[in-house]
Amino acid sequence: MGAVPAGHAGTHNGGTTLEDDQHWLVTESAKVVFARHARAIAILSGGGRRFLPPREGMRVFDREQRCFRLFADIWGGFDAPALPTGGSMIDVEARAFIADLVQSLRDCGLLR
Repeated sequence: MGAVPAGHAGTHNGGTTLEDDQHWLVTESAKVVFARHARAIAILSGGGRRFLPPREGMRVFDREQRCFRLFADIWGGFDAPALPTGGSMIDVEARAFIADLVQSLRDCGLLR
């Protein structure tokens, strides 16, 4: 992942102070100095700010969302599908399996 170690990226809108060795995905609604760096990864190191522009296919782990984010023109994530409810025939085992599968995908960071 280059300059952004897994487990150290979150989103940032420029409203709070960065600390040394933190890495943030700069949001579209970023303020002041961050505004012209929307979508970049903001890094504070040695007292200076640096902005790493994203590249197509770049992937980071977003600790706030607890999932991987992939860059393809925008930073995207994967939302979990809605779990089945209702219907005329309820298959308890299938629903339990689907719920476990979705939770496993969330636990490994593939879904939000």
